Formats: sequence, C-alpha cells, structure tokens
Amino acid sequence: GAVAPEVAAEAGTAERAEATELLSTAADTVRRGHPGLRVTERAVVAASPETALREASGEASLVVVGSRGRGGFVGLLLGSVSQALVQHAHCPVLVAHRPEPADD
Repeated sequence: GAVAPEVAAEAGTAERAEATELLSTAADTVRRGHPGLRVTERAVVAASPETALREASGEASLVVVGSRGRGGFVGLLLGSVSQALVQHAHCPVLVAHRPEPADD
C-alpha cells in the first residue's frame, strides 16, 4: 500500500535527525581520539551509499570505511559498498574490519 505523504515526510525527518546525530557522534569520537586531526562534518545525499562515498572521495585525501564482509566470494573480504568504493573512488580507500576475537 501507499504511504501517506505526511507519514513519509515524518519518517524522512526522523531519519535525517538520526543520521545527523550519528555523524556528530562519530566526528566527536575521532576528534577526542586524534586532537591534531582536522575533522569536517558534511552530510551527503545521494541515490546510494556507493554514490555518496564516491562523490565525497573527489574532495578527500583518504576515505575510511568499515566492512562487515558480506556479499559473495569477494565479499568474504569486502562488503558490497566497500568493494564498489575501492573500485571507483577518486582517492585512496582504507577498509577497516572489526578485529577477530583471539582464540584462547
């Protein structure tokens, strides 16, 4: 069924507020951990995460993304967004994986 325009607008506003808070929290965390690093917050709106990151990479010295490593054989190492970014970014890309727990 169709969603009423006012319901869709309210959902979009809530999503934007959540995204803004997430961006602010991430930037504050990086600033506290690396006081000498200049951190600029900029929200990017695009058709897909891959497009947003590729466009942002045109103005960046380095793009850092996390990867959960989902998405087929190649996805064992890179997720689909990371894989697309590595192939099409305009600057170097660092893909960070969550450390595996040590086998004790």
